[in-house]
Amino acid sequence: MRGLKGLDGRFRPAVQAKAASLSETEVKRSLEEAKKDFLWFAENLPELRKKHLNEFVAIRSQKIIASDRDYRRLMDNLTRTLKDMSEIQVEFVAPEDFEMVLQGG
Repeated sequence: MRGLKGLDGRFRPAVQAKAASLSETEVKRSLEEAKKDFLWFAENLPELRKKHLNEFVAIRSQKIIASDRDYRRLMDNLTRTLKDMSEIQVEFVAPEDFEMVLQGG
């Protein structure tokens, strides 16, 4: 199976279907919104650490709409309560001294 996959390894059919049906203009707008959300997250990280340290936060339109320490539980709650997941960005609020090591497969 090909498509968009979350950190938990599960495919997100609703997101895949939405992405497949977007026009080039809609894709550009969606990418711009994702960029705005990421920049908002980065700019607000010191404040987010005070309330959401070591949590995954779901962001839409530069606002936290949900958070949880458990990624899978957060994604399950979001997919259960939201009709459209395509505009949601999930980030991890790590401590300031956090280092991530990525390994190639």
